[in-house]
Amino acid sequence: TQLNSVGSFTAQQNLAMALYSRRNARLIDGMQEMPRTQAEKIVTELGMDTAILNKQMNSLSGGQRQLIAFAMATLLI
Repeated sequence: TQLNSVGSFTAQQNLAMALYSRRNARLIDGMQEMPRTQAEKIVTELGMDTAILNKQMNSLSGGQRQLIAFAMATLLI
């Protein structure tokens, strides 16, 4: 993993993992329950195209991975 993300997961799956990591939910439940609109809002606010949500983390540029990691960290607060 890089920047506390799972490289083989999509950006959306990584965001969902961060969102649900503090709850008593199985990881797969969290990934399925994160609304697409919520994930789109997060990346849009960071100035990224929503198409990034479907890409695996290990295929993103270093800057894109950092932005997703930042978003994941803010979801943990």
